Amino acid sequence: MQGRADEIDFFTLLDFWRSELTTDEIAKKLGISRSRLFLLARKHKLASRKIRRIVRPRTVDPTPEEIIERAARIRAEWSESEEKRRRRGRLDVVTWSVPSYTYDTQEKSFKRQK
Repeated sequence: MQGRADEIDFFTLLDFWRSELTTDEIAKKLGISRSRLFLLARKHKLASRKIRRIVRPRTVDPTPEEIIERAARIRAEWSESEEKRRRRGRLDVVTWSVPSYTYDTQEKSFKRQK
């Protein structure tokens, strides 16, 4: 049933409101926005709905021993060159600094300092 909010049958709205459908699903079935759905619910003084929360399974952090074991399995898959590259870390990063110049007034030119 799609249409304007004032054309929506109250009993249809009530049936959907009492169902297990989410408010997004109800609004979609009625062809209205969620905002309009809540305005209609307030207009008709419908009871508030039970909020269905998504229950996520609890996860347990790995123990230090499990971390060490997993890291060893990952490192075992590295090639020799990959291991060398990773063990070097950031030592191979080239640092750059702004070059320094002086002005020679006799020659009227800049000279780079070393």
